Amino acid sequence: MKLFPDGSSPDVTITCHALTNEFLIYATDMGHLCIFYLDDWKQVHEFRHSAGIRAVYPDISGTRLIIVDARSEGYVFNPVSLKLNPNPLDSLNR
Repeated sequence: MKLFPDGSSPDVTITCHALTNEFLIYATDMGHLCIFYLDDWKQVHEFRHSAGIRAVYPDISGTRLIIVDARSEGYVFNPVSLKLNPNPLDSLNR
């Protein structure tokens, strides 16, 4: 049995999650974005954002994620390169 988040982060709350065919993706109120690979049953990536994360929206393969943080700002995250870029569509709403 596996509990999320693991025992090394007892003071965080999972705020959102998403599931693809290969990954469980979850984020916390402290800005942690965790990617758990289901086939190997282990966490493969952890990214720390500067604000809490309210929502994650992965593409079907899990290779790109839209992240919405506690400041209602959107970002595109690439888990392969660990790069976080402002969502270009986010500026249209301002």
